[in-house]
Amino acid sequence: GGPAVIATGGGAFMREETRSRIRAKAVSLWLKADADIILKRVKRRADRPLLQTADPAATIGRLIGEREPVYQHADITIWSRDVPHEKIVDECIDALHARLCGNGATEASNPLSASQ
Repeated sequence: GGPAVIATGGGAFMREETRSRIRAKAVSLWLKADADIILKRVKRRADRPLLQTADPAATIGRLIGEREPVYQHADITIWSRDVPHEKIVDECIDALHARLCGNGATEASNPLSASQ
């Protein structure tokens, strides 16, 4: 019933059928994060079945390696990092506005590399 944000979860975008449906009806946004940030975040949660392994860091590295080539097909990429959530939300909104209004890039650069 109107505009919505749908978080597909990690593996859903890996399916071609899911990507096709998103491409046809929506704008895809990838919240890209480095392995250390992902590990820090998932360590606080016990509901990540793929990470219930002896070496979660290695599992994260493997998943990033498998998924990143597919995730790169997202319409917009935002670097998720250790900053207040509101900052990332603002960057997402700005990127969506630029995409939908046709006045800007579709990828937010990594602010850490941009400042170096």
